[in-house]
Amino acid sequence: MPRLEILNMEYCCDVDPVAAVTALKTMQKPRRVILSLCEQFSEDQLRELFLSSSSYEHIDVEKCSCLSVKSVRSILAANPNIKSLMFSPSWGPPPRWVKLIGQYPHVLFSTDLDLMFERCMYPEWLLPGEDF
Repeated sequence: MPRLEILNMEYCCDVDPVAAVTALKTMQKPRRVILSLCEQFSEDQLRELFLSSSSYEHIDVEKCSCLSVKSVRSILAANPNIKSLMFSPSWGPPPRWVKLIGQYPHVLFSTDLDLMFERCMYPEWLLPGEDF
């Protein structure tokens, strides 16, 4: 696996997440990883994996564990050449997501984040109990 640059493991429900993260971290120059619909991965495991290298250009972890604004920021900071980051966002006030996306105009994000933009277009978009 050290020379592997592209990995596609969609619907990988029988893969042990700890073993997978350990193995994936041995990749020397990963460029493209797709783990969409692999729900057994936690946010911490995904963050650990994508912080272990700075060569990622495309990451697709949609419908895995939801990623927070903080995790997405750290992944983007660790991978300056990233062009595409597809993920399911954890809930957070939409302005935080809008601000993050605005800071990375060169990155293609998942369509789930479009909903955050749409919510910000309406008055009183915050729901009870939500804050900045």
